[in-house]
Amino acid sequence: MSDVELHRDWLLSLVELPTGGALLDLGCGKGTDLRLLAERTQDPAARFVGVDASPDHIAEAKASSTDARVEFVAAKVGPSIEFADERFDVLLTQELLECFPELDAFVPELARVLKPGGQIVASHYDWDTQVFNGSDRDRTRRIVRAWAEWEQSWMDHTDPWMGRRLWGYLEGSGLFEGEVQVRVMTNTEFSEPWHGYRLAHWFRGLVKRGQVSASDYDGFMEDLAELAEQGRYFWSVNRYVYTGRRTAL
Repeated sequence: MSDVELHRDWLLSLVELPTGGALLDLGCGKGTDLRLLAERTQDPAARFVGVDASPDHIAEAKASSTDARVEFVAAKVGPSIEFADERFDVLLTQELLECFPELDAFVPELARVLKPGGQIVASHYDWDTQVFNGSDRDRTRRIVRAWAEWEQSWMDHTDPWMGRRLWGYLEGSGLFEGEVQVRVMTNTEFSEPWHGYRLAHWFRGLVKRGQVSASDYDGFMEDLAELAEQGRYFWSVNRYVYTGRRTAL
């Protein structure tokens, strides 16, 4: 099992599925997590709804699902959520909340669509805690920081500290009561299918955008390959998860 799959299993194990309940996955992507959650129960009354802004992702999600209890919707998430008050028993969202420049105004929407006592599971990598071992510390820091700060085309905002800020935004709103858990994803192999290896290759996009020089990137990759040959390669990143219950509004 890959590191990403192990990480997914840990996260989804935190989700509680009440009998006859409805679950909303905000920013569901291609629907993998929603399908896995649906497979955990044979409850015919359960409902699973995934929302994502990418029509291509939703099309792929629909094509991959044959469960009538699962619904996928292509829609932009925020500044409002187009569902009725107290519609869901569980709300899951991953790697989404950093995209909102006015997150304090969006958090009440998360509470609004949840039933009183309903569960929220909000997860985010904290990209400023991403670590690559490297021989050139300054170069490694430049590249890792550039990735953390990269506001990609589908994002309205980016915050590489969102993982550590989940508690403040959600618990601090007074709308939820819960706790924060953290799992550190680590790699010591620089090859497929490990996540650090894939990320390092995705960093090439920083060169195309002019955020990192080609010489810096090539040197970074050569360094990682050499460290791997020496048995000294290491990568990690923290993922924080806020699990809580909606308080009475």
